[in-house]
Amino acid sequence: MNPWLLLSWAPTIHFPLSGDVEQDLHPNNHQFFQAIQKHAGDKVIEEKVFNIATYGHQLALLTDLVTELAASQNNLSPKAAKALASIQDIKQQIEHCKKTEYQTRTETLQAELAELTHKIRTPPLQREPSEKRHTPAHRKG
Repeated sequence: MNPWLLLSWAPTIHFPLSGDVEQDLHPNNHQFFQAIQKHAGDKVIEEKVFNIATYGHQLALLTDLVTELAASQNNLSPKAAKALASIQDIKQQIEHCKKTEYQTRTETLQAELAELTHKIRTPPLQREPSEKRHTPAHRKG
């Protein structure tokens, strides 16, 4: 009899903090909507609307519409003209924020890709000692 066959029939033992790990990577916004007070709106409807279009997307559409309609008016009151200027300024700041964030993410990803490409193309014997084996920061020292 082959002794290795016995290992295939051996029971699987899982010690604490070991074994299979399962993680749901889908964000759960359900708790956010459950915090909506009764007088502020319907929790179920708010969650369904959010899944159709986020608040930011809804506000962006409204901002575009309002600024275009207001800009086409010839005689805005001083208060309306000031509000329009404020909305346009906020819109520009948001676009600048998005552009900067996307640029930063792009540069970070390009740097990470270049580092990985370097590690792949460099044989292990030619790497710096720190590149040979990755040690987590909490284990150093």
